[in-house]
Amino acid sequence: MKGPIGILIYGYNRENALQIGKTLDRVLKDSIFVISASGKSNRTIADILDSGPDDFYEDRTDKMIMFLAFNKEQIDAALNGFPSPEIERPIFCGLTAQNIQWPLNRLFEHLKDEHRQWTRDKLSPKEDP
Repeated sequence: MKGPIGILIYGYNRENALQIGKTLDRVLKDSIFVISASGKSNRTIADILDSGPDDFYEDRTDKMIMFLAFNKEQIDAALNGFPSPEIERPIFCGLTAQNIQWPLNRLFEHLKDEHRQWTRDKLSPKEDP
């Protein structure tokens, strides 16, 4: 028996968060749960997950979606089926044994640093060995 899958979402208003959830339900052919991290930037990911879903969402410049209990195929489907361009794409990540202990604001800074590095590496010309 498979367990439930869901997302931890940050930076989206309620309407967009619900649309993302519905789109992922359809794409994955499964019902996912959505946990909002809005207003919880100083709390650890573990604390946010333990508190479960609530109905507080806020639109922010920085946006994140964390996959919870997704397998590789589900992650690929979610990335490909994300409701762009209607909704701004976030930084995506997965839950790890390390980041579950981090405060949300620390995770966000880490993800933004990784994103900047990845973007810089992708855009810079490759040197031949």
